[in-house]
Amino acid sequence: MDRLGELDNLDQATYDKLLQFLRKKGLTNTEKVLSKEAAGLLDHPDQLASTSDDLTSLNGEILTELANLVEYIETTLSVQHRMELSVVLFPVFAHVYIQAVKKNQQTFARELFNRFHHSIPEFYAEQISQLKWVTTPAHIQTDLVDTLLTNTFLLKLSKPAMKLLEGFLARNPYIHDIVTDHITLETIDQPAGARFQATSANDFGGLLGQRSKTEKKHRMFYGIPREEFIFGPDKKKAKFKDAKDHKKKDASAPALDRIPLPSLPENVKQERRISMKDSQQKKTRISVENPPSVCLYTVLNANGGLCSASIAENCAMIALGFGNSVVQVDSLASDELKMLKSAKELEKLDNDNDEFFDEMFESGDKTKSFKLYGHTGPVHSVSFSCERRLLLSGSRDSTIRLWNLEMRRNLVIYRTVSPVWQSQFCNRGYYFAASTADQTVSLWATDRTQPLRIFADALADVTCLDFHPNCNYITGGSDDRYVRIWDVLTGTSVRTLSGHKGAIKSVKFSPCGRYLVSASADGEIAVWDLATHKMLGRQKCDPIDFNTPIAFSKDGTVFAMGTPLYGVSFFSMDAITHSSADESLNDLKVNPSGFSLFSYPTKRTSILDFYFTKRNTVVSVGVFNQ
Repeated sequence: MDRLGELDNLDQATYDKLLQFLRKKGLTNTEKVLSKEAAGLLDHPDQLASTSDDLTSLNGEILTELANLVEYIETTLSVQHRMELSVVLFPVFAHVYIQAVKKNQQTFARELFNRFHHSIPEFYAEQISQLKWVTTPAHIQTDLVDTLLTNTFLLKLSKPAMKLLEGFLARNPYIHDIVTDHITLETIDQPAGARFQATSANDFGGLLGQRSKTEKKHRMFYGIPREEFIFGPDKKKAKFKDAKDHKKKDASAPALDRIPLPSLPENVKQERRISMKDSQQKKTRISVENPPSVCLYTVLNANGGLCSASIAENCAMIALGFGNSVVQVDSLASDELKMLKSAKELEKLDNDNDEFFDEMFESGDKTKSFKLYGHTGPVHSVSFSCERRLLLSGSRDSTIRLWNLEMRRNLVIYRTVSPVWQSQFCNRGYYFAASTADQTVSLWATDRTQPLRIFADALADVTCLDFHPNCNYITGGSDDRYVRIWDVLTGTSVRTLSGHKGAIKSVKFSPCGRYLVSASADGEIAVWDLATHKMLGRQKCDPIDFNTPIAFSKDGTVFAMGTPLYGVSFFSMDAITHSSADESLNDLKVNPSGFSLFSYPTKRTSILDFYFTKRNTVVSVGVFNQ
């Protein structure tokens, strides 16, 4: 049967249905072929010629409705409602533009972009810039478009704003359909005017909008188990405590056996006891009157560029990860780094000899620095284990390597499917976490070559992470602008924190476990209360182009952060967590007075890692002129 014969029984109703289906699927070329072949078979061929006219008319209606939406928001609403409803412009514009590209209407898509992209809120400029390069149906497979098409955008509005939007949608059917298909609207109670503006703006900026008020609330044990405090120098005092007081337990802390944790080595416990005893006598509390002392180690002439650095807990060693795939370990103390003898030589030693432990190491192979080779890509992260015998390194070559520093050898290679942006030991050792370019965070154990958990909730690369002090949770900051916290035991996401308007560049838990600090590419620092699931305060700083370190003082009252313009800044947690007489702890503090304490500039040294000693002296490492 020839092709025209197949269309002999074609009537106008069937033809209209076919056209509607082809337009919906974006099959423009097929639509043209059908129109051409069916032109002589229908009683009203003039209607076929009107197809392009109908399409032009539809596009004109879309442009008119979008123009009405922009004008409605920018000119007819109050400041409060304008701020709320302006966010709807991004998902509406994005889906209209994507539909035009899918239908291969390049001229219309270009006109749409040129006319309306300036009206989108500034904090979505990065996404709009990405959409600009989506010009053909083949480009629809990009990560951004796929995320927008497979997920709904969430927007929370006050009741008056919701009524205003519903009234507009009733008069503009095309935008109404976009909102119905791709946007979830939630109504929230409206607080007082100024306070509502601050609270509402705080929640904007996520790739898929705000977090839902119906999101399942998971209990989070953010406290630190009592054991962590008791193993210190006051064991004798603990024996004489009242029995009832000894049985008291922090309700916010997890049970000691909630997850299987290895016990700390005795030498680590002893070091911490001595350090705590020393700090109780000589520790200085950082304040406006008592600025901190900072010791900065600078790396010069970094071959291939310095990508990462880590300072050991006792500040006796630093590890450096370079762009030429080399890992370097340096001694900061007067002691040289010893190398363990070979297995054959160790077998010959007498275990009963009093000098056995000294004889285990090579006598002639002592050095202040050594290099480790094995990676084939830039080393983006390095992390010491708590006993400082093991070193973890993560690389762009999609591997994580475990090194024995006494043997100076690679023990295990953990393979991932994509580049590793950060890997970190928990403070007990054994467990470590890794964030990778496949939009996941994974939990590993040193004795297994496969991950124990894979957390796959992120919508973009997870570029930074941190272990909770009680080791039960992991937080990750993603390029999708959300900070997430996962439960190690269950593998579920227990917190999703939205409010940043740029990719997350750093995350850090406070020593008490209740607070979290995050920093984003737009230069905003946010402090979160994990007990209330709220942002307590935010501070605007300079934009951040790379992952920047954050470190807390041992008492958790101050944290330090590397600044993008070569320097170190110190911030006071008391300014955020303590309220004055005229404000509530529930009020969001924006650029609060007293939050920024000190800022120490360097010549041209970018800071890559910090460590607060027990005395609150800050040890840092950076690279010059990079």
